[in-house]
Amino acid sequence: MLQYRHKDFHIVIFLILFEIGFGITINLIGTISISELIAFLYTIFFISKSDISKNQDLKHILLLYSLLIIFQAISEILVGNSTSNALKGISIPIISFCHTFILVKFFNKNPYFITWALIGIIIRIIIFPSAVEGNTTDALTGEDAAFLKFVIAPLLINILLVYSIVKNKKNNYILFIGLGIALVILGARSSGVMIFLTGLIAFFINSRKHISSRKLKQYTILILLISYSSYCIYANMVLSGDIKSGNSTQLKNVENPYNPINLLRMGRTETFIGAIAFLDKPLTGWGAWAIDPNAKYHIMASKLTDKAIILNNSKYYIPSHSIIIGTGMQNGIMPLFIILCILFFYLKKGVYCIRNENKYKMIIILFTIMIFWHMLFSPITQLRLMLPLYMAFILTVAQKIRIHNYSINKT
Repeated sequence: MLQYRHKDFHIVIFLILFEIGFGITINLIGTISISELIAFLYTIFFISKSDISKNQDLKHILLLYSLLIIFQAISEILVGNSTSNALKGISIPIISFCHTFILVKFFNKNPYFITWALIGIIIRIIIFPSAVEGNTTDALTGEDAAFLKFVIAPLLINILLVYSIVKNKKNNYILFIGLGIALVILGARSSGVMIFLTGLIAFFINSRKHISSRKLKQYTILILLISYSSYCIYANMVLSGDIKSGNSTQLKNVENPYNPINLLRMGRTETFIGAIAFLDKPLTGWGAWAIDPNAKYHIMASKLTDKAIILNNSKYYIPSHSIIIGTGMQNGIMPLFIILCILFFYLKKGVYCIRNENKYKMIIILFTIMIFWHMLFSPITQLRLMLPLYMAFILTVAQKIRIHNYSINKT
């Protein structure tokens, strides 16, 4: 059963409404949600009253974000970017930290509050099913990949996460593996793979309370072998015509369909093109929302995917579709280095949580995978949208585990 203390009722309501609020947007510098504005104002008013110096992890993250913002500003000045575009770019890490800060404050009271945040997300998906039009029937029969990816898959995943917390059973990994396979077959390939890996990792570590470094390496090798074998089975089913849903046709156009890197190049072309754009201007980058000169990089993308491109008088922005690559492409080598430091900081915290016994292991595994995936293959705006939820929860659980282990060792 969902639990909360009566005195925490206001926090429960706030978290639900806070997550729902991401579906309500206004135009301020750029498009921003009501919840992001609340997070910004909350941080402005309460960060000085919060003894952040006692939270070393949050203090470290604040330092990294501050350095990121400083180097972004320097880059925007050097490239002579417009004020509007520069502010849009700089606002992303600002809102990202504010979003993380407000959630850490609440999760520190009780990590179980993540349940109510997830319920808020579920309600938001139902109320605001994004800009994607479609219906559940077509999505589940594989005929509406977009609606499946952006509405049905997130809805099912968040419902499963809530269930895994409320019903903390060791065999929950079976549900994750099953849902992952189903989503891949139906056409939500990325979401399915992440859920599948979550269940697979949980299966290997389920029998141990603490994972040694040696066991971690052994499990990693086994997971990679099983994952690649599963990929080959998927590729065979697509090539034989047993799976036709989603973006399965991409696999048929890949030079070597049994090489997953080739599929990534086809499915995440913007990431690879963004890397080329970064290498063309590695010191300063091109600036936030930089115009693609003569559609150079869009033409490259069309050649890479063998798709014809029809150019018109519209403005084309340099593509990236990656937080890491996008940060480097927009603002150069130093912001790229800092965003990598942020990524590895959270990956390290995630692995620490996974290696130590806790009732949130399933959700921690998925959040860690999602941070890694979104950092590599999602638009830069995800740094302020979903990633702070994953980051704040991992940060909180890691701190709780460390305090618990310290108290045990001390006694």
